[in-house]
Amino acid sequence: MKYIFSVLKDGINAIKKQKSVRGAVIVLWVANLSYYVMNMLSPLIQSALLDGATTLFSNMPNYGLIFIGCAGILVINTVTGLRFIKTNYLHQKASDEIYIAIQSKIYDKLCKIPYSSFSSPKIYETISLVSDRYASYCSDYLVGQTLTSIVGTIISFVFTSIVLINVSPVVAIIMICGNLFGVFKTWLESRLNYYTVVDKMKDRRYAESYSSTLFDKNTVKEIKTYNLTDYICRKWYKYTARVNRKTIGYNILFMLLDFVTYFTANLFTVAALILTSRMILEGSLGIGAFALVYSSSGALIDKSGSLLNSIRDLKSASYFVKKYNEFNAIPDIEPEHEKSPSAKRERSVDPLQIKFKDVSFTYEGSEQKAICNLNLTINQGEKVAIVGENGCGKSTLVALLNRLYAPDEGEILISGLPQNEQLPKLRREVTTIFQDFGCYETTFRENIVMADKSREYSDNYLWKCAHQTGIDTRIMQSKDGMDTPIGPYAQGGINLSGGEWQKLAITRGLARKDSKMLIMDEPNASLDPISEAEIYKRVFDAMQGETLVLITHRLGAVKYVDRIIVMDHGEIVEDGTHDALMKAGGKYSKMYTSQAKWYEQSNT
Repeated sequence: MKYIFSVLKDGINAIKKQKSVRGAVIVLWVANLSYYVMNMLSPLIQSALLDGATTLFSNMPNYGLIFIGCAGILVINTVTGLRFIKTNYLHQKASDEIYIAIQSKIYDKLCKIPYSSFSSPKIYETISLVSDRYASYCSDYLVGQTLTSIVGTIISFVFTSIVLINVSPVVAIIMICGNLFGVFKTWLESRLNYYTVVDKMKDRRYAESYSSTLFDKNTVKEIKTYNLTDYICRKWYKYTARVNRKTIGYNILFMLLDFVTYFTANLFTVAALILTSRMILEGSLGIGAFALVYSSSGALIDKSGSLLNSIRDLKSASYFVKKYNEFNAIPDIEPEHEKSPSAKRERSVDPLQIKFKDVSFTYEGSEQKAICNLNLTINQGEKVAIVGENGCGKSTLVALLNRLYAPDEGEILISGLPQNEQLPKLRREVTTIFQDFGCYETTFRENIVMADKSREYSDNYLWKCAHQTGIDTRIMQSKDGMDTPIGPYAQGGINLSGGEWQKLAITRGLARKDSKMLIMDEPNASLDPISEAEIYKRVFDAMQGETLVLITHRLGAVKYVDRIIVMDHGEIVEDGTHDALMKAGGKYSKMYTSQAKWYEQSNT
């Protein structure tokens, strides 16, 4: 029962401020319950009509029974028809509103939970189940037929049983016993329904990962040039076939369970009808009793099936409610976003310092530390480059600095205070341009102001930021300037090259007015070395007096920074200026020398 109340509570809370939706839910409940009441009365009406019809052949015809039977059938058919005609719109409206409200809560929670949760297979399974199904369950339970089916079916079942007992207690017992097997079937199906979803989830993800590459403009180039279409399709088919085989297996089992359930119920029904026929021949029952028992048997089978299916769905939902509770139990790591108007917010004048103290971190499922006993201090205004080969721990360090992961050992201090106590300051004053940045299907303007939606940006300011990265040239060439829609699906707009998207992402980072530190994590992978060096020069000019951290394995511009941090296997192995590290002849010197020819043209 607690799961029913949990789902109902979330559904009701979702519409408590929407009067029209609440009214629609009430109408739907009344319509659904009235349907069960009409079906409950249907065997009695049919019996009355048949008994009345048989009196026409006697000396005392009962026109009252005939009238009641005809009028009752007319009312029942009318109400049943109107239920389906009138409630479709209300059902769609109410279920959509409830779904949107609850799914919004789930998305809000997703934005607050630790980034590390997405790296845990167990937690990610919970997130996927909740994101895909919970909102639908809430809307279905509140405005669908699950709960009204349970309520209406119980009332109909009890009423029909009483009617049958009045006909013959033995007949009633036979009919009720015939539906008992369905209880076990419902319990089994409720478990299988949940495990069916979980069992197929992994294979379905693999299938989707391969099929999605056929629609991604970045991967489809490789697929075409390497002639990988057949290979990708075979991989997709392999996992899709697994899903289909499991689906067919479960469906066969469900079909067998349904067959046994309904065969058993109908076997007992035949026995009850034989007994009723005998009693009619003996004169203890009228001919209408046969119609009553026959109609009631069908009603009992249908209502039992409906009730058991609803209970099965309710039981299945309990598993997802448990997952929803586990999902909500994941501790939030993100602070509430500031709600104050942008015009009233002033930039902090306190210096920003980042300090790593004996920090270690290991990814879940890995035995090797990605960061090992790392100590690092970055002061306000410094220009720092963190370099090293791929896999040395650079991006992990950025993730830890941004509190996307929490250290396993040691601590990170923000201006002298623990990082977890300084999250609002961290989110406000540290801007990171990630290696895998977002490409948003909207206008140039919206892509830039996403840097801080609580701020207002003048056109002059936006053009200034765009000029600092060189994307202003592309914007000016576009039909509607800053308001030109961009992206592969943009209607009446344009798509950008990989390098142009990167310039736009850097522009977005530079636009943040409260930022005191800009971190660029391999942001120029799609740019050639000459363009990369030019971007870095512009960023250096734009970040005068602010902190700049470059994360890169390409060393074209790092010689201009104040400090160069060299990482290897999660540790800092060198720390110094370009000249000092070149004289030391260590790892940095070897890396820079091997790359120097890339930058000869840009230095001339």
